[in-house]
Amino acid sequence: MHKKPHTDAETLIKPSLLACAKHVLGSAAAEKLDKIPLPNDTVKRRISEISQKLEDKLVRLIKDIPICIQLDESTFGAESTLIVCMRFIDNDYINEELLFVDYFKGRCTGQDIFKMVRSYFDSHQISLSQVVSVNTDGARNMTGRDTGFWGCLKREVPQCSFIHWMLHKQALAAKNLQSELHETLNLVIKVVNFVKSSPLNERIPRKLCGDSEAEHDVFLFHTEVRWLSRGKALERVYSIYDQLG
Repeated sequence: MHKKPHTDAETLIKPSLLACAKHVLGSAAAEKLDKIPLPNDTVKRRISEISQKLEDKLVRLIKDIPICIQLDESTFGAESTLIVCMRFIDNDYINEELLFVDYFKGRCTGQDIFKMVRSYFDSHQISLSQVVSVNTDGARNMTGRDTGFWGCLKREVPQCSFIHWMLHKQALAAKNLQSELHETLNLVIKVVNFVKSSPLNERIPRKLCGDSEAEHDVFLFHTEVRWLSRGKALERVYSIYDQLG
């Protein structure tokens, strides 16, 4: 059997990168860029170093200040992933940042989620008492009072408050729409999915909108669990309704 030749960023990305740099910045800039090595290990190491510095800066920024965290546990294929975002006030501004992403090797019960969050906080010397509110969905492993994440955190931080995701509330409310509006929304989503199903279907409305100088020329996909996403998809179709008609 013949082994596939080794390829890396040096051979796959660098030629195009140099061509772009030469076209935009000139030959001198392209020559300087050509002297920078781009093997896989170098690119990986630099990405890791940049991400580590950004994480260290963020951790220093939130030390000893109140923070709000938002948790989402999702399954992609066979892997269960925990995504933790946070909000905090810095110089009178509310900042929202991604705190960390981690993967469960086994079960993902509420206690497992709590252990993962506490492990991250302890390893970065962040006190759980800084968490003033938690924003999650309504899953049992998140909201359970005894073994759920909320129950585990409440025993450690009694003053912490729990907030259910507003987007999930809107999704529940959307199920009770009037029949006419619900049918219209479903029809629009079917049209969008049909247009997005092939490049040809997408090029036709784009040309129609381009010829008539419409404000937009592409449709937006929607996310099933997010009512705001479906609302934006409906709004985009409405904005180019005259061109489609």
